[in-house]
Amino acid sequence: MSVGPHVSVVLPVMGPAGRPGDPGHIVATARAAERLGFDAVWTGDHIRHPRPMLESVVSLCFAAAHTKRIAVEWSVLLLAMRRLPVIAKQIATLACFAPGRVGVGIGVGGEYEEEWRLVGVPRAERGPRTDVAVAQLRAALDGTGATFPDLGEVRLDPVPPRPVPLFFGGRRPAALRRAAEHGDGWVGWLHSPRGFGAVRDALAQQRARLGRRGPFWYGIQVPVLLPGAERGEVTLPRDSQRYAVRGSAPEVAGRLREYWDAGADRFKLNIFDTPSGLDQLELLGREVLPELRSWRRPG
Repeated sequence: MSVGPHVSVVLPVMGPAGRPGDPGHIVATARAAERLGFDAVWTGDHIRHPRPMLESVVSLCFAAAHTKRIAVEWSVLLLAMRRLPVIAKQIATLACFAPGRVGVGIGVGGEYEEEWRLVGVPRAERGPRTDVAVAQLRAALDGTGATFPDLGEVRLDPVPPRPVPLFFGGRRPAALRRAAEHGDGWVGWLHSPRGFGAVRDALAQQRARLGRRGPFWYGIQVPVLLPGAERGEVTLPRDSQRYAVRGSAPEVAGRLREYWDAGADRFKLNIFDTPSGLDQLELLGREVLPELRSWRRPG
């Protein structure tokens, strides 16, 4: 049996020119992505960001409520910022409304010190807090007792009717250890194809040393700019410009193929449409996605 890539697109939780995302545009994007045959829509997660940004839990719930098939995912959720019993219950409830359609990417963040002060979590503690929270979240979603200080094991209901996969972002040793030990997958960000392949190989070796031999996927999150994106007030951060995939549909497919050849199983595409239209998504779905669907490797 052969398998092809899993392809998802970002929800526009951040609007253009410093404006917050438009809820109607989020619904339109999710519905169009489903119609065009994408596998999932996703969003990042910040409480305080330099650009106005809609909250991730509510945005994904809204997208799930207005679609029927397409998955909804965090890429990634800053779990250490959240009170675990609350976010676990929110994730599990969403997974009850949308069985088999919820995926949770987890990262530690840290780019914006102000948001950590805002939520009352020391930025230096985000790694250890994430380790504890991951174990608690996995237990809660699996229906076993999650361990809390001074309480012991506590079962958190509801338990989703179908498994909720957890995957991880990051490139530092602690992040890769976390992915190898606890993850169903890993997603890279700001990697060249060669750099992605090197991290993928290192993570595969780490999983082998730990005796982790079950299914595991390797993904890449990448900005994509097709013709016309510049008209949509697109300004990429400096660190993203180097890794953006630009050009015509065949050129974009060719660049993404380099990641596929380096071992990427999943593509999380960050595209740039504005509330006035979905030109980038439509072009991606009509002219790039069919090419990606033709790629196969042994399952």
